[in-house]
Amino acid sequence: MAAGNLEGKVIAITGGASGMGLATAKLLSSRGAILALADLNQAGLDEIATTIRSQGGKVVTRVTDVRNPDQVNAFIDTAVAEYGKLDGAVNMAGILGKNAYKHSVEELSLEEWELIMGVNATGTFNSLKKELQVIVDGGSIVNVGSILSIRGSANNPAYAASKHAVLGLSRSAAKSAGSRGVRVNVIAPGTTNTPMVHVLENQNLGSARSLPTPLGRKGEPEEIAAFVAFLLGDESRFITGAVYPIDGGWSA
Repeated sequence: MAAGNLEGKVIAITGGASGMGLATAKLLSSRGAILALADLNQAGLDEIATTIRSQGGKVVTRVTDVRNPDQVNAFIDTAVAEYGKLDGAVNMAGILGKNAYKHSVEELSLEEWELIMGVNATGTFNSLKKELQVIVDGGSIVNVGSILSIRGSANNPAYAASKHAVLGLSRSAAKSAGSRGVRVNVIAPGTTNTPMVHVLENQNLGSARSLPTPLGRKGEPEEIAAFVAFLLGDESRFITGAVYPIDGGWSA
């Protein structure tokens, strides 16, 4: 993959202030992309924006709750107003919930279900809908699912359901947007070394952090970012409607 294949492309990233979103923002900027970053974390957005600009990159940021379509629309409109177009998007914003890996379906509260589905499923819908309305022909969108997009979870059912929704929504969008050359794909990370996973580790939730993989380790955010960059670039121009586990072989 050519290091400069994203030169001049305007790419929006939700969840861009930490974890995989932050790693993706750094990598795409280093390859010449112009970025619009959304997150709930204002301080995190300010920090990454300062870093990118100090390295000669271009970026705009906006605090955004992806559950709110008006905020999502304002974020994407800001990007287009600033840079004149949208070439690609990465929908990284997501949560595990307040009680991850603690409840089965029969134990799960409606409050927890609605929180997780609201961010992960509805948030992705809000983002994808607006992005498809403005993205250039031939653009590329990457939605972030999970290894639980293709598996069930006895004690994390709302998260699994929300990530299944991301996959179904993305494949449907790939079919409808293909006539414009717009591609929509899903990555399905396994356990990755991010702040969200660190919270689980601190809670001693072994089932969440010690998933067996042939490679015997967690993934790194930079490894996820590298594959996202591939899906955004021209080398993947015949790939759409696909899901890619990035899980160290856990799903093998």
